[in-house]
Amino acid sequence: KKVPFACTWILSRLSSATRTISDAMFAYDFSSATSSVYGFWQYELCDIFIELAKPLLNGDDETTKELTKQTLYVCLETGLHLLHPFMPFVTEELWQRLPAQASNMEQDDYPRSLMIAKYPTPVERWESSEIDANMTYMMSIVNKARSLRSDYGLNREKAELFVTASNPANLELLESIYLEIATLTTSS
Repeated sequence: KKVPFACTWILSRLSSATRTISDAMFAYDFSSATSSVYGFWQYELCDIFIELAKPLLNGDDETTKELTKQTLYVCLETGLHLLHPFMPFVTEELWQRLPAQASNMEQDDYPRSLMIAKYPTPVERWESSEIDANMTYMMSIVNKARSLRSDYGLNREKAELFVTASNPANLELLESIYLEIATLTTSS
């Protein structure tokens, strides 16, 4: 199946964040661990992925909708596991209320509490330096477009945005992620 760009990127970031947080916890570097979990939740999951997921969930492709929902669920559940050592009561309450928990609770080997659930481990097959580099390139375009919108006072309008690249590989990438760029820049 063709997994949407946003989904492959957030799963790559989730695996990377899991590795960083676990390594920091084992090294008793709680500052790095909390910074990493906060960065994943705030900047990558909430600020970027959820915004990119909205047009996918509102689209007509049922496969894309389902893959996006599954990706969001995996990120939420794993993110709560990662955050649990720092905010045990809040994460436990939220984890108990995740929709799939009711069906999972019927299984005998499923943990009844987040506190006794296995801590996440990185999933190496999700990690991709190429997808991370593509997202970095895309976010540089998004940041420049947002800056231009602000400079020209186009904050209330859905202005047309034209982007091109001299490099054929970058041009091909831009053609495949134009919807993501338009979404994050509030452009047409």
